[in-house]
Amino acid sequence: MRRKGVTGIVACGTTGEYYTFSPAERELVLTTIADAAKGKVTLIAGINSLSTNHSIELAHQAKNLGYDGLMLSANPYSLPDQDGIIAHFETVADATDLPIIMYNFPARVGVSIEFETVAHLSKHPNIVGVKESSGDFSHALRMLQADFENFEVVCGCDDQPVDFFFWGAKSWIAGAANVFPAEQVALFEATKKAIGTVLKN
Repeated sequence: MRRKGVTGIVACGTTGEYYTFSPAERELVLTTIADAAKGKVTLIAGINSLSTNHSIELAHQAKNLGYDGLMLSANPYSLPDQDGIIAHFETVADATDLPIIMYNFPARVGVSIEFETVAHLSKHPNIVGVKESSGDFSHALRMLQADFENFEVVCGCDDQPVDFFFWGAKSWIAGAANVFPAEQVALFEATKKAIGTVLKN
């Protein structure tokens, strides 16, 4: 993957179907990836769970296996309100020193992380970004234009990367990169170059 230009791997994310794993399978996946890629690319572990306490356990597991960061959604299925979402993220963030990328994927989770919630959580020192996968680009654009401090809005949609990059997104967690890593990197680099040309003109 590194030879193709990929700079990070998210283990146990949605495309990896983490929700089907037994505890032993999950540990095997995380360990195998860490053994192969630690020190070569940034390693992020998905720690989504129905339970906040279980997400904390998964965060500690990732830390012990040498992962660099975490990706976390709101609790699936339970449909928390925005106060519940804040409590979930803050509880996990307070329990780990690894940086957390929030994951907004309402089609899978059932609730969206609203702008005001993102603005609040962006101030937590351990919450460093949001992977925006709602498909609602107006929501993404509002966050991109907010210019949060020390916080990144990450493209999480395989059909919207050019829009994200044009409006200032600097990173992309791409499901299709599992199959076409070189092509995804080429699109990212070409878009950055094209935007630079437009700005100069």
